[in-house]
Amino acid sequence: MATDPWAKAGLMVRQSTEAGSVHATIVATASNGYLFGHRNRTNALTDGSKGGPAPFPSAWLRLTREGRTVRAHRAVDGAGKRFEPLGQPLILNATDPVLLGLCVTAHTNEKLTLAEFCEVSGLVRGDAAAGSRR
Repeated sequence: MATDPWAKAGLMVRQSTEAGSVHATIVATASNGYLFGHRNRTNALTDGSKGGPAPFPSAWLRLTREGRTVRAHRAVDGAGKRFEPLGQPLILNATDPVLLGLCVTAHTNEKLTLAEFCEVSGLVRGDAAAGSRR
């Protein structure tokens, strides 16, 4: 059960660990589905694209980066075999090195959220980075 309708887990590329950092993130929420969020200026609001309901507990995500272009994909088959784009490709205003990682938030200070990540793969040093989450 979700701690909040906006509790989420996913994949992230960001400029730094500072609050307000430039970032691109694909997440799945139990109540609000998929979201490809991004902030292209430090301390700006996060903007994003919704991508339909997420099939919990098996939401598969992919985030790729080639140069400054970031793309988000979600699995449409529930098994992580067939992916479709979520939103439009984004030119991320970040410079190397960037940070890649997994993210989880309860979206409330009153409760904790637990997410299980498996089959995380494809983290590559250099211009491209990809990850999958289930």
